[in-house]
Amino acid sequence: MTLDIDDAPSEEEIERSIRDAQLQTKRWRGRTGWALVCFAVSCGFVVLISDLGPLHAQWRAFGLATIVVWLGLLLVLVYCGALWWGSWDILRGLEKTFRSD
Repeated sequence: MTLDIDDAPSEEEIERSIRDAQLQTKRWRGRTGWALVCFAVSCGFVVLISDLGPLHAQWRAFGLATIVVWLGLLLVLVYCGALWWGSWDILRGLEKTFRSD
C-alpha cells in the first residue's frame, strides 16, 4: 500500500504494530479466560454458602468473605474482558487500514 504522506509508517513498522497488537490480544484473551474460570469457581462457592447450599451453617464464618472475593473476581473479569476487547478493536483497525487485500 502506498501512502502519499511524508511521515507515513514503513511496511516494517506496520507489521511490527500488527504483531504487537496480535500478541496483546492473545495475552488478554488468556487472562480473560483464567478470570472467567476463577469467577465461575467463586460462583460455586457462593452457591454452597447460600441458603440453597449444604454449607449454609458456615455463613457467619465465611459468607461475607466469599461475597467480597466473588465481587472482586467479577471486577477482574470485567477489567480483563474490557482490555481484551480494546486490544482486539485496535488489531481490527490496524488490519482494516493496512491490510486491504
